[in-house]
Amino acid sequence: MIAFWVLAPIMVAAALGILFSRKAVHAALLLAVVMISLAILYAVQDAPFLFVVQIIVYTGAILMLFLFVLMLVGVDAADSVVETIPGSGSPRCSSGWASARSSRSASRR
Repeated sequence: MIAFWVLAPIMVAAALGILFSRKAVHAALLLAVVMISLAILYAVQDAPFLFVVQIIVYTGAILMLFLFVLMLVGVDAADSVVETIPGSGSPRCSSGWASARSSRSASRR
């Protein structure tokens, strides 16, 4: 029970970090934190098979494959700043379509 109360806030903070991180590599590392914490919870609950599978298959194989693809593609820091769809990159703008529509109608005048 103590392990849950120690690991649960770490897992929630890491999961929120995944959502709000700007770099994909940071999100992948935070995902590894969540997966390893889940594996530790399996170990505490006397489920050694799930513990080993979680570490080897999910954290070891799938997450490292994801990181390999990210590094193979080589996303540049300047590429992540450029908006490909107008209004989609700004989380502060709740009406992306409305701002795109207004800028389009202003350019027609």
